[in-house]
Amino acid sequence: MDKRNINSVIQHPLLLPGLAAVAMTALALFTRSFWGDELFSIRFSQGGWDALLEELARDYHPPLYFALLRLWMLVFGDGEAGLRVFQGMQALGLLWSAGVLFRQVFPSKRIHPLFVLLLLSVELWLFLPMLRYYALAAMLATLATAAWLRVEQEGSRRNIALLALLYTLVLYTDYPSSMIILLHAAATLLRHRAALPRMLLSAAIAGALFLPWAGTVLLQLRTLGGTGQVADLNSGPVSLILKIGYGMYAFILGETVYPVEHAALLALLLLAVPIMLAVRAKSDGEARGVMLLFAALALGALCCTALITTFVSRHTSFIYTPARTLYALPLLFVALAAVYEVLPRPLPRRMLVLVLTALSLYGLGNLAMLRQVFMPVYAVPWREVVDELAGRDGVLLADELACVRYYHERLAAPRPRLLDDAEAVLAPLRAGQAPDSTITVHVFLTERESTAGELSPDIISLLTTHGRLLRHDRHVRYDDTYRWIKSTLLRRPPGEAKLHVYEFVLGRAQSRVASSEE
Repeated sequence: MDKRNINSVIQHPLLLPGLAAVAMTALALFTRSFWGDELFSIRFSQGGWDALLEELARDYHPPLYFALLRLWMLVFGDGEAGLRVFQGMQALGLLWSAGVLFRQVFPSKRIHPLFVLLLLSVELWLFLPMLRYYALAAMLATLATAAWLRVEQEGSRRNIALLALLYTLVLYTDYPSSMIILLHAAATLLRHRAALPRMLLSAAIAGALFLPWAGTVLLQLRTLGGTGQVADLNSGPVSLILKIGYGMYAFILGETVYPVEHAALLALLLLAVPIMLAVRAKSDGEARGVMLLFAALALGALCCTALITTFVSRHTSFIYTPARTLYALPLLFVALAAVYEVLPRPLPRRMLVLVLTALSLYGLGNLAMLRQVFMPVYAVPWREVVDELAGRDGVLLADELACVRYYHERLAAPRPRLLDDAEAVLAPLRAGQAPDSTITVHVFLTERESTAGELSPDIISLLTTHGRLLRHDRHVRYDDTYRWIKSTLLRRPPGEAKLHVYEFVLGRAQSRVASSEE
């Protein structure tokens, strides 16, 4: 193979995205277990089509992702590896679509350095393998942005139809990501008013195709207006600023780099240098226009999501902003690529690339080791914890039933019996009645800050009073930095660890032993 053929292979639009998608999928499969929202996706998609539509009517999600997931599970089942592959295909789609956007904006560069850095973004490695709609929505929004640029340049029927199709698919995938339509309209109004009718025609066609689902949306709005718990720090200007700022921080540094670390602060200061130089550059060329446009689109996406989750659905914490706005990440990296192009000298260019590379590698290392994860729930090793019960007897109580049940069903017998209703064990203890025979009780409790779990809060004291504690393991322990951030931000005790695993032995004999020890 000569040099020309080697270059054509390296520059193939699917090579780098494919390698990144495979690596993302493998890392998630071997290091992370499914968490609650991922199991929610599985449960949603396991029933019949009628049940799926009924469930969605009581929820606040569009149907496309869950319909695709259901079709996949009908063919390939609900095994963990197969579902990670399903998600990996969507990861590939998003990374490929980002490449399409980069090549359209920077046609003179086959592979832009900032596109390579996008492939190393911690946020993509965190969220793309996740069994949620984030990757699909981001892929469709990114492709819609590329199609929108084409419609601005050439209003052919084909381009208008393609844009209308992508807008429709976005609407049926994720409501917050659909804000890309409004952002495109605003940008067209300011940049190319002559192209506005063509863009609005695509949006109108998408709206018409979305009408069959409009009735369900009205039902879902009632759910959003219900009496659910308001998320932490989710009111007024403070919420908006926090969500926008946190989203931008996560996109640049990732959610596995604590913001109070000296390295993170130094990196932000170093990144500010080339960005400020680019803003102050006296170039008024195409690259500068791209920088301003895509920076505005990325910031607008964060603002739209912040407004929706603050004033429409107030049950979403700021910590979920990056996941809900993942489509903004490729837009931000296009803006950073334009910063790279605007910079007149090689030194600030190299500084931009080196700092982002160092941040990405550091964050990815933390993600691989599940360190500094801002959302500890992502790092709970449900698979490993449940696997430890293989060959044991007794009963199992858990406050995250979906996570435990998924892995418990795949556990070979003998195994503890998983109880949906803990009162079968707890009610007799409250009445002072210990089991006649000795029984082992395994308990999985997640630390919760403000939401009630599925188990009674007095379960541990009851079991301790009437039985004997054999072990108490803690998983995903909080380090001192996390505890300090949590207590400072939320003004309440941050806890000790995300998951507590207990093993008790109950019985009349054990009760007498426990009483004598007291």
